[in-house]
Amino acid sequence: MAKQRAAPSPDKLPLDGQSRWAQIAPFIPFSRETARKLELQGRFPKRIRITERCSLFPNRELHRWFADPLNYRAEG
Repeated sequence: MAKQRAAPSPDKLPLDGQSRWAQIAPFIPFSRETARKLELQGRFPKRIRITERCSLFPNRELHRWFADPLNYRAEG
């Protein structure tokens, strides 16, 4: 019988700073495309474009989203 691994905890994500999708993907229960659609609706943290191919998500906003994903609204 195989051992079940515990789901990763967003507690391991630093409170400050920014993270790329690959760093937060283990904590997010849906695809990158779903996150993009929610972001456009203001229901997921907005990414910060660094270059044409590189975006970062603010960790503080991610932790706000983890705390209450159903009622989260992106600021301004």
